[in-house]
Formats: sequence, structure tokens, C-alpha cells
Amino acid sequence: MALLSAMLVACGDSPAATPPVANVITQPASRSTTPANAGAPANAGEIILAAINTLDSNGPYRMRITSNLDTSPIEMLIVPPDRTHYKSSYEGKPVEIIGIGDTSYVLDDDGTWLTSTAETGSVSEPSVLQPSAATDLTNIQSLGTQIINGVNAVGYSFIDVALPDETTTLWINPDGAPIQIGTSSAQENLTFNIEYDPGITVEAPVK
Repeated sequence: MALLSAMLVACGDSPAATPPVANVITQPASRSTTPANAGAPANAGEIILAAINTLDSNGPYRMRITSNLDTSPIEMLIVPPDRTHYKSSYEGKPVEIIGIGDTSYVLDDDGTWLTSTAETGSVSEPSVLQPSAATDLTNIQSLGTQIINGVNAVGYSFIDVALPDETTTLWINPDGAPIQIGTSSAQENLTFNIEYDPGITVEAPVK
């Protein structure tokens, strides 16, 4: 991964149980774009960045992350600004992590929850496109309108000049919020499907 890359890390007593995972947006940032091209509107760069920066402001959401490498799908519940519930599997074993602020709770193999804090390691704050990334977008192309996850969405593809080997696609719903993000490189293709749900909550596990 590149533009959407980061690690969801859970330390504590079983650090080896946590696979790498791409992250999710956390905060807006002032970023410039190169002129759009390939049929995209002149302000396509601004549309893309505005959509990316609305992810957290649209409230709680669930994200499903899939890979073409046949790794286990990742399911995440995200309640901005700092609550996440991560479920996946690693080497055939289930992995479940709850992150609340600087504290993470990792489900151990015996069914107990292990706790770690910022001092000993915790789940990273979710962020899909770090504010320091995507400083310049190029090769912006309009993908037109398409039904994505049952929603009539407008799509764009682009390349971050800092990551020339990766193409990102972004599908935006009528409210201007992202509902699907994809990254494509020689190493891996990832798809992030996003569904907003105000009823989502993330709480510390009952021990």
C-alpha cells in the first residue's frame, strides 16, 4: 500500500497476532493539487480532497477492506475521532482489537481481553490518507457516474506525485462523502467500502 498505507498496531502481550492494515482519515489538512485532466472538471482536485476530508465529519461508519491477495477481509467500525473496532484473522486465527483513545483492547487466544496504553502500545488512530500525504494529485481522471454499493456515485482516479506507482480511485456519494476507495499498485490492490451509520458505537469490552 502507499497513499492509503499505515499500520494498525496492537501491542501488549500478543503483538505478533496483529496483521498490517490500511488506515482511515482523521483530520482535514490544507493541500494543493495539480490541474485536473483527462476529462475531469478543472476543480476535480478540490472535489477529491473535500470528499476525503468529510469522512470523519459524516459520523460513525463501518469499513470493509479487501485485497486481491486473498488475505482475510478486515471489518472495522469507526466512531470519530478516536474509537475503532477491528476484526479480521491472521494465520487462521481470529484477531479482534478495540481502540479507544490511547488504549487498545486485544482479544487473546483464550478469550480474555489484554489491555495496552500509549506507553506500551495501542491501536493507531484511524486515518485513511494522512494529512501529510496527497500533497499533489496528478493524472486525475473522471470515471463518470456508477452505482456503488447501491448508491449513485461519482468517481475519480488519480495519482499522488509522491507515490507514482500507485493509482487511487475514489467514489463519492451525492452528499459529497466517500463510499469507496481503491488503491492499485504492482504489489496489491485494496478496496475500502464505507457505509455511514449513526447507530454505530464502540465501547470497551466487558472483562
